[in-house]
Amino acid sequence: MIFSSVGMTIARYFKSEWSDKNILGQKIWFQVHRACMVMVLALTVISFFIINLSAEGYRDNLEASDRKHLNSHPILGIIVLILTCINPIMTFFRCSPDDERRKFFNWAHFGVGVSSQILAVITIIFGLQLTKAGVKIEATYVVYVYIAAFVMFEVVYEIVKMRERGQVEGSTYEMDIVDEDKKSQASNRSQMFSRLRFLLLISQLVVLGILTLTVIVYILLDIGAKGGH
Repeated sequence: MIFSSVGMTIARYFKSEWSDKNILGQKIWFQVHRACMVMVLALTVISFFIINLSAEGYRDNLEASDRKHLNSHPILGIIVLILTCINPIMTFFRCSPDDERRKFFNWAHFGVGVSSQILAVITIIFGLQLTKAGVKIEATYVVYVYIAAFVMFEVVYEIVKMRERGQVEGSTYEMDIVDEDKKSQASNRSQMFSRLRFLLLISQLVVLGILTLTVIVYILLDIGAKGGH
């Protein structure tokens, strides 16, 4: 929940940050994005096998109320796993940034990533609602809050992006016809938007991190309760 959200945010809104600095030969934003996506892949694969091992024979123990989720939950889980594996494989075939086909790769990479995230959240909701999972319904409500918070942050990021684009374009025109003071003002505005993005990122990390940990706590409490029996 947290790594996929932050990874997508970094790739979408932070490419202009640290533009002159590299880590191990790659832009900082790319390394952060890749680290988040590697964590997503690792955790998805690990959780998939853990769930399958612990849920052996679960179909025979499902109650009638689970039937609406019976077919969709495991199928969605497999689809999420496949999409999560496909995205990093796609990167081995991406063309150079100046290649005219690069835009098709970007859209495909973005589409697979967004699709896997949406399906992953739906899969989590369905899984939490299975009777055998035994997780309190409040955990599902927390996921709903997570969805609302994620959408809210995306909207704010887009607003900031549009405002910055409008001011930068206006400043570019002004710098062609005015003095150095205007250039300094344009630089200050750019720094202001940069600080605002980082403030949003920190807020996103805190809010989504707390919500993710809350869901994990609910699940661990359920495991503890079962162990006590």
